Amino acid sequence: MTAQHLHAMDELRNAAPITLEGRGGTLLLVMDNEQKRMLQRYGHIACMDATYKVVSWGLPFFMLTVVDEHRKSFPVAYFMISHECKESIAEVLLYIRLLVPGWKPNALILDKDDAEILACKRVFPNALIILCEFHVKQAWLRWLRTGTHGIPKDKQRVLYKYMNDIMKSTSVPQASYKVSEKISIASTSHSSANIFCALFVMLFTPMLFIPRHDMT
Repeated sequence: MTAQHLHAMDELRNAAPITLEGRGGTLLLVMDNEQKRMLQRYGHIACMDATYKVVSWGLPFFMLTVVDEHRKSFPVAYFMISHECKESIAEVLLYIRLLVPGWKPNALILDKDDAEILACKRVFPNALIILCEFHVKQAWLRWLRTGTHGIPKDKQRVLYKYMNDIMKSTSVPQASYKVSEKISIASTSHSSANIFCALFVMLFTPMLFIPRHDMT
């Protein structure tokens, strides 16, 4: 890395509200010129996800992707880190910003990983953090199926259907209307207080009904 690059990294470190701790770990980042171009053009919305057990060393394999105007996903960066913590992930994001200076995402789609969320919030404090739809639904099902919550199997399906209907909302007013409607149905159709409480609690789970114009 040249002295110019090192100076740029120092500027990025000082500009971002984050402390990059020297842990003596390994960071491997792969981006070619086409990936940089795609991130520059379509990076207003980006998705970051990690996969495990890809290599024998047990390191998490991260992929950053964007979606083009044809709604086709395109991987714009691959990276591996030896310490899966917010500092290491943030350092990778800072490197990517160095390689693509104009990248300022409006929204980042993540799974429910605290290290990823904290890193993205520190490097891109103005970006909207959206949880991956798959992981949100997975969390709903796990919560509903937990025996201590006392939700009968037939009611689990009802509540899960309610939440999916709310998630399909395309605006905040529409979502608010559906929330009120579902609470009303739940409270009048089912006598179990647990059913009503379950629906109410789950409504505050981070959702994915983000209007398209908010992310462009």
